[in-house]
Amino acid sequence: MAKNQKQEGEQKNPVDLTNTLIYCGPNLPKMGLMHATSYIGGLPKQFEPHIEKCPAIQLLSVPTESLANTLSAIRIQGTAQHTWNEEIKSYAKGGGE
Repeated sequence: MAKNQKQEGEQKNPVDLTNTLIYCGPNLPKMGLMHATSYIGGLPKQFEPHIEKCPAIQLLSVPTESLANTLSAIRIQGTAQHTWNEEIKSYAKGGGE
C-alpha cells in the first residue's frame, strides 16, 4: 500500500524536463549563479530580485537546444548575447545591488 501512495505522490509532482535552462552568463558566485549551470523547471525564485534589476540574466538562461548558438554568439561583439553578457558583468561589478 505504501508503494502505491508513493507512486501517486510522484505522479502529482512530475519534473518538467522540457523547461531546463542553462545559465550562459559569467560566474556570479556571490549571487549563486555559475556559468553553464542547468536548472530543471526554470530559474529558482531566489534569482528573481537579480533578474528584475538585470534582465540579461534571464535572457542568457537558455533552453538546452540553444546552448551552442548562445555560447558562440556571446563571443561575437555586437550580438545581443554579447551585450547581455557585458550587462551582467557590469551588474556584478556593482555588487549585484
